[in-house]
Amino acid sequence: MDTPQIVEAIQKGVNTFMETVPPLMKALDEVAKVYPFISATVVAFRAAYTLEKKRRENDKRVLAIYNEMKDMMSILVRLNSVSDPGQIAPDGLTIEERMQKLCEAAAEDIKHCANVCDTYLKKKVLTKVLTAPTWEGKLLRFVGVFAKRREEFELALATSHTTIDADAADLHEVVSTTCLRMDIMLQLFQDYATPRERELVAMVKKLGGSGVLENEQAMEELAAYALAGAHAGPESRQAPQGRPFGFVELQQEIKCDPEEAIEKNAEFFNRKFDIQRRQIVEDIARAVNREGDRIISVVTAGPHDRIFDPDIYKIWREMGWRGSVKSRHFIMALKDYYVEKAVEDSGLLIGEDSWAVKYINIGRARTIMEAFDDDASGFITVNEVNNFTRSRPLDWSLPHWIAYWAIGWQMTCTTYCVKIEEIFDAMIRLAYEVLPENRRGVNLYIASTWHMITVFVQSIKREKGTEDLRTKFESHVTAEEARLRRNFEDLNYISQPGFHQIIIAGEGRIEMTLFPMFYLALKRDLEKISLARKHVLTDHETYESLVTILSIAGAALDRINSLRSIFEQQSLEVKDQFEIFAKGLYKISSVNELVFDGNKLRGLPDPIPCRNEIIPDPDSVPLSILNHPLGKAHEINFAAYDIPEPTLQPVEGTHPMLGVYYGFIYHYRQPADPMLKLTLTAGEGNREFVATGRHYRGSRYRSYTLTGNWGASSEGGKIPVEFKFTYSTKDWANTELKGAYDCDENSIRGTMVMPNCQRSGVFIFKRDPDFVRFYPAPSVINARRRWEFAITSVLDRVRREAWSARYIVKRLKDRKRWMELTIREYYGRNLTRDEGKELYALFPGLYEADAQFYASLISIHLSKTNIFNLIECDKCDSIPGGSRIVCIDPDCRNETTTVDLCSEPECINSTVTFEEADRKKHLPNHGMFKVHRMIFDRDTARIESLAKDALDSVRGTISQLKKDQKPMPECTRCKTTVSLPCWCCVECTGERFICDDCEHKQLAFDGTHTKMHTIVRVSEKGDKKVFTMEERMRLVEDELAKVRETLAKLVEKSTQGSQSEPLTKGDLRAAAIGLSEPTQSEVGTETTESA
Repeated sequence: MDTPQIVEAIQKGVNTFMETVPPLMKALDEVAKVYPFISATVVAFRAAYTLEKKRRENDKRVLAIYNEMKDMMSILVRLNSVSDPGQIAPDGLTIEERMQKLCEAAAEDIKHCANVCDTYLKKKVLTKVLTAPTWEGKLLRFVGVFAKRREEFELALATSHTTIDADAADLHEVVSTTCLRMDIMLQLFQDYATPRERELVAMVKKLGGSGVLENEQAMEELAAYALAGAHAGPESRQAPQGRPFGFVELQQEIKCDPEEAIEKNAEFFNRKFDIQRRQIVEDIARAVNREGDRIISVVTAGPHDRIFDPDIYKIWREMGWRGSVKSRHFIMALKDYYVEKAVEDSGLLIGEDSWAVKYINIGRARTIMEAFDDDASGFITVNEVNNFTRSRPLDWSLPHWIAYWAIGWQMTCTTYCVKIEEIFDAMIRLAYEVLPENRRGVNLYIASTWHMITVFVQSIKREKGTEDLRTKFESHVTAEEARLRRNFEDLNYISQPGFHQIIIAGEGRIEMTLFPMFYLALKRDLEKISLARKHVLTDHETYESLVTILSIAGAALDRINSLRSIFEQQSLEVKDQFEIFAKGLYKISSVNELVFDGNKLRGLPDPIPCRNEIIPDPDSVPLSILNHPLGKAHEINFAAYDIPEPTLQPVEGTHPMLGVYYGFIYHYRQPADPMLKLTLTAGEGNREFVATGRHYRGSRYRSYTLTGNWGASSEGGKIPVEFKFTYSTKDWANTELKGAYDCDENSIRGTMVMPNCQRSGVFIFKRDPDFVRFYPAPSVINARRRWEFAITSVLDRVRREAWSARYIVKRLKDRKRWMELTIREYYGRNLTRDEGKELYALFPGLYEADAQFYASLISIHLSKTNIFNLIECDKCDSIPGGSRIVCIDPDCRNETTTVDLCSEPECINSTVTFEEADRKKHLPNHGMFKVHRMIFDRDTARIESLAKDALDSVRGTISQLKKDQKPMPECTRCKTTVSLPCWCCVECTGERFICDDCEHKQLAFDGTHTKMHTIVRVSEKGDKKVFTMEERMRLVEDELAKVRETLAKLVEKSTQGSQSEPLTKGDLRAAAIGLSEPTQSEVGTETTESA
């Protein structure tokens, strides 16, 4: 073949690959029946093809390699030409003895090729572009591998049978064209590049071509360009809650050795491949062992002759149907056939399957149609009939299998729904018992997965059935659950969005296995949450569990989108169809995707309580179910102070610049973070240095890697220095520094830039931490600042060495204040401009060891505090922490949103207005409940109802006391008489009153009343007053006066401030709070009745 013919053959093979493989597979299956020794190769090829077919997107470069694999496999079809399989060739071997090892080697080649292709396809687009030569070489190697196997197959066939000698003459051509095919395919790989890849190739050329890998700045620009468009093309379903693929991960992927990547991917891919291979073998065995199926002859009289089941064959032939029939007509004919077959003269159903025939009726025709009509087209084809009949259990009759889909599937789904609700109830119980370090991950997992699964659990119409009926289907349900569990275990319960869940479930509609997969994944995750009561789990553990649930739910969403397209093509009302399809399984998710409809939250039935026996004992759960090592508990970092005295001179025997440094990075003329400590050591290259460690930056305690180099000394004796901080995947904080080392003062000074967040500043590092503590920012240094620095440093040293009481008190006060303000960056009232300046002013007073020690205290505090990250206070926009307050007055909320407040008194006692027209303003005397624990959406409506009932009861008690002129109740903590507003516990026995002050200070908790209890705010309720026109005008004038006064203050503040310190969000929010405060007349007159 010449070059044009080879190009045409390759392109045709790629374009028709998916269509040409099924006929080849059919032919290979027939050959394998006669020559079982090729079965391993055929099954491996089918597994590789099936996995590739399931991908959302197919890469033509990979299809080109698979086409070479297909050409190799096509040689095996020639075995049909061997007239006598047992004939002994001149070399004394039979065809089986000669080809056995070749087939086993070919099966391994196929598996290895599939793994390499899978590894390549998982790479990011930019990685593929920058490492194209390496990966193209890896792929093209298989052109030679498969050509060689093909040559060996042809040689074995030629040696075994003389009638194939003519084909053996082509061997020389195969060998001679292999290199040519590889060269041609390398050129075609360029043509097969996607538009996005071509864009990146052009960008690489623009930034310097192949040298871009050595240019860090160009790489960052290229990565930013690539990551910005990462979501523009078809990507796999995104994982929840962040974990973005950042620049550092991109760098690591580019630098990763392909062989290491292939080997690492093989561990997971081999499991996936083996699952697929096992499913194929089981399907073949099921087809071979099916008793009663018809034998299909090669010559057929019509479409009915291709039907395996004798009963359906008879129906199809008698009705005269062709290749397909309308679903309803088919079901009616099926019903009539079995009824006529089972009814005796007396009119009673007889026979072993008489019970099943009862369920083949008009009332259940819809679910039976859906079971046969796999693509929901409204027509049933011969292939769909064969797929349905061959998927039934081996010991079940066809009426038994039809009865399962008529009612058994719905009963099974109902059983799993109950189990799933029980597991969620158990998870929520255990969520309050997990270790503080695990609380955030567990809460996020439960809050997210509950929505993902409840959209299906609460949609499907339930059918309990009878116990006798359940036993008839139990064998299949148990076997199917065992099959899914085995597949899950083979993948360590890890399933990424895409097609992994199809590998677990197998072929067929996702609704067949949706609830069993949810159940098995949740059951495993319940065991992990039980372990979280005793062991610290890493964030990766709960994140991977969350992604597994997302991948299963994502497969259901794909099914929904496919069904929606079919319904629209058939001009059907989509909403109505989803109401009835699969017993309403997709009714809610077809509208809201994976978020349970907020309108229905308050209409949910009471949750099903779990049985105690389903809650695992953490001591009985093996740690082997975890996919990652255990994490570390938060501890007070006393070791931070176990440090040697600072070395003020360079280490002997090393470059003068290397050693330990202390210093600050400055933004806006002040330290951006507490003191940093660097221990610079010699790197691998000439004039290179490195450092690793942890320090406190950006309100987080972060691990970093530092790399840098120094240049030749200048005339002034200074040495130019460049280095960079890299923070794992937190690439936004990566920092580049350029400056000079001054030998005379043992310091490194210069400028810094954070490329990924466009921030810049200056830095200074010295060997003596006391020198840099109060040193002014280099950008603002002058004689006056130097004098202030000298005075402050000397006074601090004198007081520190004297350990005066004043110094100790101030030290403790400053560090406590630093912790308080830092915690406010996680939750609580947002920092004002003045508080932000105060926080930055505290940094110089902290040594690096102080930052480590107090950061550990902050971490412990945060782990023990419930932070409601998904909620914002409707008054001050802060994230509530410690407790959450929810208004239960129906006037100021809509169906999907609650009014949430933090526990700050000024927010609780404020009026809140909303932009939505259907929401009235929230007033301080509205009914509210408060929780100190995480409440999940499942429980919101129930807690609201309990709070309303408790509030009505308490108000009735107080009203009766006033009527009887009796004193108000006492606060259970301070024993003083309470006054309204106050609080009352919903869950304590009797009415337990707590005054406002004790509750705000959290003094009322004891052995009886705990933070797990819900409390309601009790305030005066009043009637709405109808204002006259004059009163309304007066209120408007008062509000306008407040607006003018507030704007005047803002203008004054903006004119006094500097460009480097503009008005902050906190200033504007404070002004907005002031504007929204009710006037005296409003507070005194306008009230609304609470629920």
